[in-house]
Amino acid sequence: MARIKYLAFFSLVAFSQSMADGFYWNVDLGMAAPHFTKTNDNVWLNSYMQNQYTVSKPLQRNPLLGLGGAYQWGVKKLTLSLGASIYTMQTSVSGINSPFINAGYFDTVNYSASGESYAAMLEPKLVLNASAWQPYVLAGAGVSLNHFYSYAETSSDPDSSASPTQTPFSGRSAANFAYEGGVGIQHALTGGLNAPSLALDYRYMNWGRAGLSAAPMQSVGNGLNFGRLTTSSVNLRLVWPLS
Repeated sequence: MARIKYLAFFSLVAFSQSMADGFYWNVDLGMAAPHFTKTNDNVWLNSYMQNQYTVSKPLQRNPLLGLGGAYQWGVKKLTLSLGASIYTMQTSVSGINSPFINAGYFDTVNYSASGESYAAMLEPKLVLNASAWQPYVLAGAGVSLNHFYSYAETSSDPDSSASPTQTPFSGRSAANFAYEGGVGIQHALTGGLNAPSLALDYRYMNWGRAGLSAAPMQSVGNGLNFGRLTTSSVNLRLVWPLS
C-alpha cells in the first residue's frame, strides 16, 4: 500500500516544475464555431426599394490556425507569460433575402458569401504550475482583418417570383479591434524545466465587423452588414523552447 501511495504522489508531481524562464514558440490547431451578431440588415438599394437580409444560423465547424511566441518567467507557483500570436480562419455566411420588404412580404431567395479572417493578438497568460497538469487563463487584444467576397443568390423555390440578383454585393475587407479570452490546461511532454508542453483550451474570440460593399445597382446605402464575427473554439497548442 505504501508503494502505491508513493507512485500516486510521484505521478502528481512529475514535471510539475515551472518551465524555465525564456522565450517559447507556440502553434495552435483549433476547431471554431463562427457566429454573426446581426440577425437582420435592411438595405436600401435605391430611393424606393429596400431588401431585408436575414442571417441564418447553420452550424459551422471551421479550422482555426495560429502561430506565435512568448517570453515567460516563474514566480513561486505561478508562471507568467507575455506573447503575441497570429491567427487565420476561413468561414462563410448564408441567409435569406426578402426583396422589397418595405412594401410587404413576397417570395424570397437564398444568399451566401465566403470569408476569411486574420488576427494579430498580444496575449498575456497566467499558469498555475503546482502540479503536472497546469491550468491557465489567457487574454488577448489586437487587430483583425475580415475579408468577405463571392456574394451569390439562388432561388429558394423553382416557382418563386423572386429572381437571384445579377449585380451582387462587392467584396469588402474590414480592419477591426479584436479581442479574446480563454481557459485551458497544459502538461509537459518530458521531464526538466526546459521542456515542450501540450495544452488544450477553450477560447472566445471577437474578430470585429464583417460585411460586403455596395452592389453596383445601389444608389444609396453602404452594402450588407453581418455585424461582428465571433467564434467559440477548442484549441490544441504545442509550446516548445527557442533553444
